[in-house]
Amino acid sequence: MENYASDNADMIAQRTVNIANLTDTILVTLKEGLPDMWHQKTFQRKTKVAKDSGGFQFLMNPEKAVGFDVDRLIHDHHRVGFGNNDIIITADVPIPTGIALEASVIKERQQQTVDWFDRMRESISQTVPVLHGQTPEEVKEHLVMYGLNDKEMVCLGSNLAQGQTRVMDRVGEGKQRGKKTTKKIPRGKLWARNIECVKEIGDNPLFLLGAGGMNAAPIAALLGAKAVDASSWRLNGMMRQIYDTEHGRFIKCGTKQRNIERPLFQDFLKQRLSEDDYPFHGMTVDNLTKAFSADGTIGTEMRCYHNLWELDKDAKVISTFEDDPDGLVKMLEKRWRSSGWTDHQNLKILKMAASAVKHASVPGELANFARAN
Repeated sequence: MENYASDNADMIAQRTVNIANLTDTILVTLKEGLPDMWHQKTFQRKTKVAKDSGGFQFLMNPEKAVGFDVDRLIHDHHRVGFGNNDIIITADVPIPTGIALEASVIKERQQQTVDWFDRMRESISQTVPVLHGQTPEEVKEHLVMYGLNDKEMVCLGSNLAQGQTRVMDRVGEGKQRGKKTTKKIPRGKLWARNIECVKEIGDNPLFLLGAGGMNAAPIAALLGAKAVDASSWRLNGMMRQIYDTEHGRFIKCGTKQRNIERPLFQDFLKQRLSEDDYPFHGMTVDNLTKAFSADGTIGTEMRCYHNLWELDKDAKVISTFEDDPDGLVKMLEKRWRSSGWTDHQNLKILKMAASAVKHASVPGELANFARAN
C-alpha cells in the first residue's frame, strides 16, 4: 500500500526535508510561476505525481472559468513536465452541494468540464476526468457525457470541504450576491451524498477527491475508492495536532490546548519510537514531546511528517482487509469506540457506508493523496 503525500508545489524544495525524499507518491496543484522542467528537477524518476489543474479556484470564483485558457494550461503541464505514471486531473468547474443552482448552470458547468477534458486528453494521455453534480443522478449523467469505458479512472468531487465554515464563506455563489454562505453542510449529509454517488459510478476506478483525512480515508476505502486526497496532514500539523490513526485520535501539542503529556499519549509516542521505520526512531519520548510542542518551522514540520507517516501506516492496515469488508467495519467500530470515548459521528457514517457496500470488497490499493493547495 502506497502513501500518496502532497505539498504546496512551490514549497516542496523549501522545506527542511523535501517530501519527495520521504515518499514516492505526491499530489500537487499546478501553479503559475513554476520553472521549466520543474517536475524533472524536483522528483526522482520513480516518483508518481498526481497534478491537479486547479479547479478549486472555480469553486471559490466561478466567474474565472469564463474565458479560461485551457491551451495555456496544457502548455504549462508540458513545460513543467510530468512522468509516464503521473495522473493529470482535468481542469474542471466544481458544482457545490447545498447551494441552489439552476439546472442549466449545472449542465453548463458539466459540459465545460467535459470539453476541457477532451482537449487535455488529446495532448496528455493520462488526463483523468472529474465528475460533478449535486445529486447522484447528475453525477451519473456527467459520467455518461464523458463517453468513457469502465476501465478508466474517474475523479469524484467529494465536496467534503463544504463541511467547513471557512470554505463555505468563500464559495463563489454566495459572494456574487454579496452574502456569506457561512452555514456549513453537516459531514453526515455530505457522506450520504458521496455514498449514493459511488453507487452510480459503477466499475470505473475511483479517485474520491478530498476524502483522505485520518477518519475519511477508511470510509472511502470501504466504498471502493482507489485513491483519495486531503490537505489535513499539513493543516493539522500547523494547528499543533498529531495523529494517532490506530484510535482515530488527534493529540494536541499547543500551549493552551494540550494533552500530549497525558500518560496515554506518552505511551503512544513510546510505541511509535520503537518502530524502525518511524521517522524519529531513536529519539527519547521526552525529546519528541518537546519537538512536537515547539514553535516555528521545525516543530510544524515534525508534526506534519509524523501525520504523513501515520496516514501511510494506516493505508497499509486498510489494505489488509482487501477481501474482508466485514473485518474492516469491525476494526473501524473498535477504533471509534476506543479508549473510553465513542466517536458517534464516524460510527454513523460507517454504518451508512457498510450498508451500501454490504457485498463489496475493500480495494487492494487505496492511494492516499494528501492534497496540496
